Amino acid sequence: MSHFAIQQKSQQSGFALLTAIIVSVVILTIGLSILSSTLKQQILTDINQESERAFHAAYAGVECAQFWNIGDVWDVGTSSATIRCIGQDVTTDNNPSNPPYNPQNADDIFTAQFDWQDADSADGSTSYNMCTQITVYKYYDAASAANIEVLPIPDPSPLLDPNSLKTCNIGVECTVVEARGYNASCANLTDIRTVEREITVRF
Repeated sequence: MSHFAIQQKSQQSGFALLTAIIVSVVILTIGLSILSSTLKQQILTDINQESERAFHAAYAGVECAQFWNIGDVWDVGTSSATIRCIGQDVTTDNNPSNPPYNPQNADDIFTAQFDWQDADSADGSTSYNMCTQITVYKYYDAASAANIEVLPIPDPSPLLDPNSLKTCNIGVECTVVEARGYNASCANLTDIRTVEREITVRF
């Protein structure tokens, strides 16, 4: 075999190796891009699921507070009571020392907190811990009308939206319920992965 033939074969082998390397790099880049996109989608899905659980816990708190409001548990001047929410017996706290918000014109403030679990709807075998915190603000004035401020409220200022105020009519007891839901048990709310959702209603 001539020296020229050996050299030509060597050049062809080198070109084939370079082509294989380039193709491998392109395929690897595409694969890593797909993997990165898949991981991001999975992270977003997990975040959405945790957010839904927290919102579900908050909504359960609103429903529980409204149910017991019909039973006069939160009436102005009422002392602490035992209520049942999501299968849990909970003792309410009348006039807590540190409520989430403290409207100046609230006549009574009640709080309640309970842990519960939600089963995975896919197989029902996996349970997720959740925490619900309820704060009920009661307003009642037999002599004059009082304003209920939507929670959370800013410091009094000219920028306060007048639409955020509601007049509580004379002789009528008005209620604001602030419910917070968490995707973790009440003992683990400081965990960095804990998601909080809040719902505020007035009636």
